[in-house]
Amino acid sequence: PDGRIAVFLVHRETSARAPEDIRATILDRYGGLGWLTGRILAACPPARHMYYDCVAQVEMPAWSSHRVVLVGDAGYAVSLLAGQGASLAVAGGYVLAELLARHDVGTALARYEQLLRPVVVPRQVRARADMRWFLPANRRQLLTRRVALRLAELPGLDRMLVTGLVGKPTSIIEIGRAHV
Repeated sequence: PDGRIAVFLVHRETSARAPEDIRATILDRYGGLGWLTGRILAACPPARHMYYDCVAQVEMPAWSSHRVVLVGDAGYAVSLLAGQGASLAVAGGYVLAELLARHDVGTALARYEQLLRPVVVPRQVRARADMRWFLPANRRQLLTRRVALRLAELPGLDRMLVTGLVGKPTSIIEIGRAHV
């Protein structure tokens, strides 16, 4: 109603640090794309009104130490691009709570990681592999993505594509219940 819009842009960077001039970086990265990009960039606000962040994935060798435990993205972020982070965090919190209710802290934390790591790690690996899909690094990867999206319009192939991108469903809560 107030005439404002939000834009989500993603690009590759070699550094995990935010650029000195965020607005200049955005204008430089997207300035030559054509179509509606020029109109969008003309409305680009000053850097102080922009949010710029690094999409990263946390890989922790252990999710707990003594009586401290990491749950969700703090311990096993899949990534913004892969999705499933909120689902894994809720499921992880649930499983951890069930284990803490039934075991001493040390046993519960060890069992928590033992149950969840086999579910989380393949999704982390998949997220790293899917980065090429979401944000192609070269023209060959871009062409591959375009062809796959066209093929996905064919009946039956759409499900194969989705399963390939997000993995097979897992009932982590049921896994937790069965092993607490």
